Amino acid sequence: MNAKDQFLKEGNLAIPTTITAKLGRHDVINVIKPLELPIAPGLYRIVWVNRISDCAFVLRFPERAEVTEVSTGKKRVKQKLHFPTRVSLAVLEGVFNKRLIAKTQAQVPKRLNKDPDKLTEAEKSVQKRRLSLVDDFISEADLIRIFEGGEMGRYVTRTVEERDSSVPQGEEKLTRYYVYQTIYRFWLFACRKSALISDNANCGAPGQYRNPGEKKRGRTPNCILTGHAPEKGGVNTGPDDRALI
Repeated sequence: MNAKDQFLKEGNLAIPTTITAKLGRHDVINVIKPLELPIAPGLYRIVWVNRISDCAFVLRFPERAEVTEVSTGKKRVKQKLHFPTRVSLAVLEGVFNKRLIAKTQAQVPKRLNKDPDKLTEAEKSVQKRRLSLVDDFISEADLIRIFEGGEMGRYVTRTVEERDSSVPQGEEKLTRYYVYQTIYRFWLFACRKSALISDNANCGAPGQYRNPGEKKRGRTPNCILTGHAPEKGGVNTGPDDRALI
């Protein structure tokens, strides 16, 4: 285990014991030239290593240039993570020995790396809810099934079904996408609790108009004091309507 392993600092549920001589779980590597590795140059977190099966799984940090469209019709940076890539541990260390891979550091972003005592009630609530989702994605016994047994989909499905079974009717259900992204971000930042708080700084489009959805925005009809039919929910105005106002 690495001396800097966050499992020692954060008091997680399980302590991983599978390590390699030169590259270990949670190490961050900068791949300069991958050679025969099936990955592109870039920054990666090693999320799993096993010398016995000669495999390692690496999760790439998203590039700053990666953007997605938002409801304003414009684009913004938004992390969208993908399942870690499997590589041969022997080949990975071989490229590392050729100095075409360098160890480096990648800290949790400052906006997420907050003192636990300074978290808002909303952030604490989100963190607690997400911690309950990652319970089955921490221990070595579970991770060997997920990575080497190919059971990630089964684990996510089980998590969604167990959570949705206790959600009252009418409330928002948990989605598989949400669970995948939560787990990936948890792995990306070395399984630290701070990786699970809301990333509000990376949300929204300040000062930009947002296209309306189906649900009526604004106050409900029974809160309107002026004369109009309260039984009618009203409609949202779109770009065409706004042009006429």
